[in-house]
Amino acid sequence: MGAVATDAITTAYSAVMTAGEVKAGNVVGIIGLGGLGMNGLRTAAFAGTTVYGVDINEELFDEAIKNGAAGCFKDVSELSSLKPSVIIDFAGFGTTTADAIKAVAKYGRVVQVGLGKIESTISTNLLVTKKIQLVGSSGGTQEDLKRVYELITEGIYTPELTEFPFDKLDEVLEQVV
Repeated sequence: MGAVATDAITTAYSAVMTAGEVKAGNVVGIIGLGGLGMNGLRTAAFAGTTVYGVDINEELFDEAIKNGAAGCFKDVSELSSLKPSVIIDFAGFGTTTADAIKAVAKYGRVVQVGLGKIESTISTNLLVTKKIQLVGSSGGTQEDLKRVYELITEGIYTPELTEFPFDKLDEVLEQVV
């Protein structure tokens, strides 16, 4: 449990709560609904936001809805009409970052977590004229980790763990890789 908390949950929690500075009542977009993104979506939902998920894989939408998403989309541009004050990009495929800057509300914040591509071309015109904050986020603070442990204890996060006998280690590692 500790390993999951220190990586997948704390990274997502920090992106949403610390870097994203989300507050109850915010409209939030989460790009990328893999492990980090789904934890980010859960975090935004329990924080009292109206949160929307974006992923190219529609098979993840049901789980996102169960975890608190008000809706899900296949394209970042579909967030524009919702005027999210914060968009967190857990995918980071260049176009997702550029599209987040287009979709976020004026005075909004885009948090970059994912590094699917090392570089991105963004509209500096939109960054300046919409007065957007672009913030990078990686890992979390000791305070973030402490809060994550509290939330696990409270049942907000319920990491899925699979136990297996030690003598099956090689077999299990083959399945993961």
